[in-house]
Amino acid sequence: ILSALIGILGGLYMYKSAQKDYEKSLPMDEDDEIDEEVLTKIDQKISQAILLNSMMMILSFMFYAIVVAYMERYIEESLVLLAVSFIAFIASMFGAGKIQQMLIDFTKVLYPQKNGSVYDIKFSEKWEESCDELEKLMIYKAAYKAYKTTNMVCCICLVAMILLSFFFHYGPLPAMLVGTIWIIHVM
Repeated sequence: ILSALIGILGGLYMYKSAQKDYEKSLPMDEDDEIDEEVLTKIDQKISQAILLNSMMMILSFMFYAIVVAYMERYIEESLVLLAVSFIAFIASMFGAGKIQQMLIDFTKVLYPQKNGSVYDIKFSEKWEESCDELEKLMIYKAAYKAYKTTNMVCCICLVAMILLSFFFHYGPLPAMLVGTIWIIHVM
């Protein structure tokens, strides 16, 4: 619940802050354009809000997975706790989706050439098609950096799983999961 509140309230704050900056910077004449520095500042706020939103969604999934793992115990102790956790998970997913939609719609106001709806299955492809060459280059560089980082993290995690299995005897499943994620990532 706490991670959902932090994510939703933080995302809303950054969205409102970016919106305020945009409204303050609107030119008086239709022929004038918004200052590049202001657009960069607004873009940074939108990017931070999207990052916070994504982290909140992942944390919500992780925390709900923990609840599900101990569901048997919770059902015996308190059905209310299980219901509250399920409602919190659904609310956080709905909130994250709504904030993401608001951020994408606001970005489309800033850059009218952008296409796509968050609710569209092919949103990523449509969004990328509407990017200019510099944006595509930045996307590709970021993707390559993420690829390298994920390879390094998976390698470290897999070695750690192998070494820790000598002490904790938890079986092959954790190492197999990391290996599966790594193989899918490389493919």
